Amino acid sequence: MAASVLALLASARPDGDTSRLLDLVLSDVEHETADLFALNLAPYTYGRTEIDATFLSLAERMIDADAIVLATPVYWYSMSGVAKTWLDRLTDLTTIRKELGRALAGTSLAVVSTGNDVVAPEGFDVPFRRTADYLDLRYAGIHFQDARLPYDTAAARAFGASLVT
Repeated sequence: MAASVLALLASARPDGDTSRLLDLVLSDVEHETADLFALNLAPYTYGRTEIDATFLSLAERMIDADAIVLATPVYWYSMSGVAKTWLDRLTDLTTIRKELGRALAGTSLAVVSTGNDVVAPEGFDVPFRRTADYLDLRYAGIHFQDARLPYDTAAARAFGASLVT
């Protein structure tokens, strides 16, 4: 049985550089994609006692996946706002729906990103690595591409293949 991959596109441009790189990374991998920008995720709120239907549905899809790939462009040396909202909302899975958070244990988390630098900004991967550690996920790394340069097809496909082997 093939591993299931859930790609989370966290870009305001669904056909932009990050989306194109994500498509390349997952070109040989069976996957489904959720457009976080289109989902219009509500921000994290202290004191929330229930998870809204949109995030709950996404959380259930994440639990069913063997690997989650977050695709975010670099905005001001960090992740996109919608990627940060998703990351913040994981708090709901550690507080009001702990059983969902625990069900994520062992899932792989990978990041695909584009920006206008040769390498990702210093510390860019810290929130992803630390979140993976906290939630007992397997951090599978980051595949970063300078959007001004031709995409390294072989490296992108190899990164995608590594998610399901």
